[in-house]
Amino acid sequence: MEERIEFGLRALGDGNFRALCREYGITARTGYKWRERLVRWGTEGLKEESRRPHRNPGALGEREVCEMVRLKQTHSRWGPHKIRELYLRLYGRAASESSFQRMLERAGLSDRPMSCFDAQDCSRSNCCRYATRPSKPNSRSTNVDPWSGTFFVAVRTASFG
Repeated sequence: MEERIEFGLRALGDGNFRALCREYGITARTGYKWRERLVRWGTEGLKEESRRPHRNPGALGEREVCEMVRLKQTHSRWGPHKIRELYLRLYGRAASESSFQRMLERAGLSDRPMSCFDAQDCSRSNCCRYATRPSKPNSRSTNVDPWSGTFFVAVRTASFG
């Protein structure tokens, strides 16, 4: 901050402005901006400003967020994927799944699945985390139905003879 004030005061005087900017290791554009702020608002204008955007045009509206929360409260065991699918079926369009996850987390309604190591009396063979997954998760023939929570694996049969 003190270096900015020193720069601003030197910038108000006569001299080579671009050489002064090089001396302080800033671009001429930044130098002109700091000098203008010093003239307009004094030393308060040289403080670091927030980089946060003033508005977000893609932000979800209050009505959408309230409906997301209402659906989650109605279906408390469902995750953001199913809640989004239901929202999409009801209203025709929906935000991304990550937006649903973020909104549910902000509302305190996000239920992270219990880890295998958090469970009491959990052996790896019958753990919830392993019991619901197919043996080959990257197999092309594996499909997931988000509504039933089951996995469908296409099985090829060989014909003999």
